[in-house]
Amino acid sequence: MESYELKDTDENIKDTLLHDSISRNLYLYRFIDMLDTIDGSVSIAINGRWGTGKTFFAKQAKLLLEAENPFFENHQYYNEVNNNASWKKHKEEHGQEYNSVLPVYYDAWLI
Repeated sequence: MESYELKDTDENIKDTLLHDSISRNLYLYRFIDMLDTIDGSVSIAINGRWGTGKTFFAKQAKLLLEAENPFFENHQYYNEVNNNASWKKHKEEHGQEYNSVLPVYYDAWLI
């Protein structure tokens, strides 16, 4: 069986989120819901083998969080993500208003 690698470029992160092409949006939405319920400081670890999509998941979550923060209005993908049909449907179904947060992606391997 052949293996394909999907690079975690900004465009790939956005496209896979908008089209749910790797079938993870439901998990992303639930993760964002969980994050929104947390009060105070917390550390979260995403654990998995190499190549299982941890980086993709974290970067897609960051993109969703940015779409809920008006500070990112001028961000390149803000409107596309904020107006994504499945994301809007999820928010409507759950009556969810998300807190504005400033997501930061830190790659410890890049020194």
